[in-house]
Amino acid sequence: MKLQLRIGKVLYLLVVLLIAGVALAALIFVLPAAASRQSVQETTVTWLDGPSGEIVAGQEITVSVRISDVVGLYGIEFTLNFTPTHLQVIDADLGTPDVQIAPAECPQTDFLVQNVVSNAAGTIEYAVTQLNPTPPFSGDCTVAHIRFTAQQAIPTTVTFAELTLSNKDFGQIPSEAIGIKIGESGKRYVYLPIIIKP
Repeated sequence: MKLQLRIGKVLYLLVVLLIAGVALAALIFVLPAAASRQSVQETTVTWLDGPSGEIVAGQEITVSVRISDVVGLYGIEFTLNFTPTHLQVIDADLGTPDVQIAPAECPQTDFLVQNVVSNAAGTIEYAVTQLNPTPPFSGDCTVAHIRFTAQQAIPTTVTFAELTLSNKDFGQIPSEAIGIKIGESGKRYVYLPIIIKP
């Protein structure tokens, strides 16, 4: 009788250990893999797209601000830096004072908060938000187009100084910010950390 009890206890412990082992394996392998897939799926990238190849002085260059894999976008605010002795922004709206860039498809320009270029300082400040009843945007889109005139035939960069993406509830959407180097053979991207404006 005692032997049967001991055997029963041993079998019980083996079953418990087996269950614990299966659970541990799930924690080690299944959950990190799922988290990794979720992280990849939720990565939003805001990047600058422009021409490849060498440039010459006086050449017109268009750089576009694009977003990839965004979910629930409702507003965006960014500041770009460029070198004034290398590039100058061409005004996209001659009927409005000062120099501005051209809004594109998203976010929809229900309320254009800011669109200011300083060719002297080499900065572009842009902010736009949608308003009700416009629905949030998800997917890939182009935010704005910037037309430059090359001042010199040398490689130069356009980079993000600040970037904030927001949803309809005014929450921030994390995004990687990628600038661009133009004037060299092949496109050269400038990878930057996530920049959030408080």
